[in-house]
Amino acid sequence: MAKSSKQSDKNEAQRAKRLGERVRAELVGITLLIIGGFLAASIATFHSGDPSFNNVVSGSYTPENSMGLIGAYVADMLVQGFGIAAYFLPVAVFIFAGRYMLLKPVRYPAWVAFGYSVLTILSSAMASLAVGPVSFDRDEFSAGGVVGDIISYSLAHVLNRPGAYLFIGAGLLCSLIFTVNFSLYTFGDRLRSWLVAFFQGIRERYILRREQRAKEKSRKKGGDKKRVEAVKKAPKIVADPEVERSAVQEEFEFIREVGGYHLPPNDIFDTGAGGKGGPDEESLLMASRQLVKKLQDFGVDCTVETVRPGPVITMFEIKPAPGVKINKIVNLSDDLAMALRAQSIRIVAPIPGKDTVGVEIPNLEREMVTLGELFDSKEYRTAPSPLKIAMGKDISGNPVVGDLSKMPHLLIAGATGSGKSVAVHAILASLLQSASPKDVRLLIVDPKMLELSVYDDIPHLLLPVVTESKKAAVALRWGVAEMERRYRLMAEAGVRNISSYNKKVEKAQKGGEALVVGEESEHEHLPYIVVIIDELADLMMVAAKDVEDAIARLAQMARAAGIHLIVATQRPSVDVLTGMIKANFPARIAFQVASRVDSRTILDSIGAETLLGGGDMLFLPPGASKIMRVHGSFVSEQEISKLTEYLRGQGSPMYNDDILKNAEEQPYLDDDEGFDELYDAAVHFVTEAGQASTSMVQRRFKIGYNRAARLIDMMEREEVIGPSRGAKPREVLAGKL
Repeated sequence: MAKSSKQSDKNEAQRAKRLGERVRAELVGITLLIIGGFLAASIATFHSGDPSFNNVVSGSYTPENSMGLIGAYVADMLVQGFGIAAYFLPVAVFIFAGRYMLLKPVRYPAWVAFGYSVLTILSSAMASLAVGPVSFDRDEFSAGGVVGDIISYSLAHVLNRPGAYLFIGAGLLCSLIFTVNFSLYTFGDRLRSWLVAFFQGIRERYILRREQRAKEKSRKKGGDKKRVEAVKKAPKIVADPEVERSAVQEEFEFIREVGGYHLPPNDIFDTGAGGKGGPDEESLLMASRQLVKKLQDFGVDCTVETVRPGPVITMFEIKPAPGVKINKIVNLSDDLAMALRAQSIRIVAPIPGKDTVGVEIPNLEREMVTLGELFDSKEYRTAPSPLKIAMGKDISGNPVVGDLSKMPHLLIAGATGSGKSVAVHAILASLLQSASPKDVRLLIVDPKMLELSVYDDIPHLLLPVVTESKKAAVALRWGVAEMERRYRLMAEAGVRNISSYNKKVEKAQKGGEALVVGEESEHEHLPYIVVIIDELADLMMVAAKDVEDAIARLAQMARAAGIHLIVATQRPSVDVLTGMIKANFPARIAFQVASRVDSRTILDSIGAETLLGGGDMLFLPPGASKIMRVHGSFVSEQEISKLTEYLRGQGSPMYNDDILKNAEEQPYLDDDEGFDELYDAAVHFVTEAGQASTSMVQRRFKIGYNRAARLIDMMEREEVIGPSRGAKPREVLAGKL
């Protein structure tokens, strides 16, 4: 308590000190501002007839200087002493005042004031030498004043005028560098860079116009010559394809009735503007030449073969010259990003099935990929599976539609804010838009309690959105039991997968026959079950062993039973994405991550660290080593709200209460190790000590942290000790043994 009070007093003293320094700086700034204004007004209204050290007038004379008698004397002294260089003094004072008012005081005010003084004196000398006498207010004055005349005449007498110019000019430059921290090297470097960029732009435009004129000339002559230049031929530009949409929505396909249930209409979702505002051909040709030039600067000779503009990025297919190693190009991604001023650049080396290397460069203007646009596409409309997913567009702008039944499980990982949650919503919207509750049921686990709670009470749910980690693990174990039950039913029916089973059940029901002769039939239509886990890391922290075992069993065996997993996490570390989990998730999606290590953890390959965020992803299809870059579809909160409201209007959910039945009575999820022989000794120790903590048990019995924590958890379940109280030791509830 005393320590906290001392810290509070110390913080209060620091705040008071900072406040005092701020007030002091403001007072100094205001004072300097007044002085600068006084000097500026005095010099600006200088009149040679006003009383001064050089002019005596009668006592009844009123000075014309706006600052009165004092202003007249000050102005005469400065103008007569320094000439036109006197105007530097109020400017310098205003600079000092501004620094103090902005709480950025000059670090060494005495030295800077000395520098401005030298600058003023040398300026007056240069004015006296270069300008000479000037007429002012019907009188003639020296442009450099008395001080300037003395210095300039003395130097001209000793060094002659050229030498005086050189000496005074060098002094002015040195005082300027000293006063305003001006660097000749920095100025020259910036000027050189600007001039190089300026003339390079002129040269590139000249080359482009020359090639266009040559192209027009050869077209008129009907020639077919190929030019051999830095870019040996104009690259082939593959146009961004338009998404084929239906002009009139076909009611039988989208708003069909399924057992009294109407599927959601497409007008719930925004289809976007539909325009194509990508880069024009001239911009792409210019970018191709710039890319070749930058690669040549790094010692890589190549030509651009094909340019593929897309909604978010443009891929340039380059063909390296003979003898150029691919690794040399791959290692240049960061250097190219800096040289081309791009957010990030991804290099695909080589493009599978081609002799070219792909360089993916972000577009200046990014096109929004909407979910409604994908729902209207031909690829989505013609997909027959009830588990089809509108994932987004590829780098060329073609819609990408996945089939969860073929994946058969999907792992999604990425950093916070990279578009992972929007992708989960898009996947759920795709499933809900194309399947009725009879065909697809959902089991949603949302430990964060925020993202997926909007789907509560829709008819597709097997139970309300699960938010507690313990209940989530119980639900996963129910999934394993349901998988085993379905396999038993399919074995009795003599089929190998759920689609064949449902066809056989439907045929038997139409014929009024039992599917299995001589038995009480429990055979009925089995819907697909999709288990969505929004944050795997939270479950692994609470019940790692039980969750990992359940996910592994479902991922290994549940495909034929019609149970599919979609698992998302924002922490792509090896303790969350274990080897057992990754081995059973062949289909993976990686959004933008922080490092190559995280990318390798998700995809077993680098590349996700160079993504752009905002839904930009790398998709690893099942059974394929080729990674596909996809720009994920966007779905807004308003669209999700309209979708869920429509679904709730179709009917009430039919929850399966057996899933979480007696969940509280089930043993602790990770309590599979059996009885610990140190348990009795640990209970005796804490009851004797009168308090309990994991570190106490760990030190007393010289065991690891995990075992000590397990002993503490066992004692809490047996009500030997109380619950955790933060940093304080736990309360001992049992008496001494």
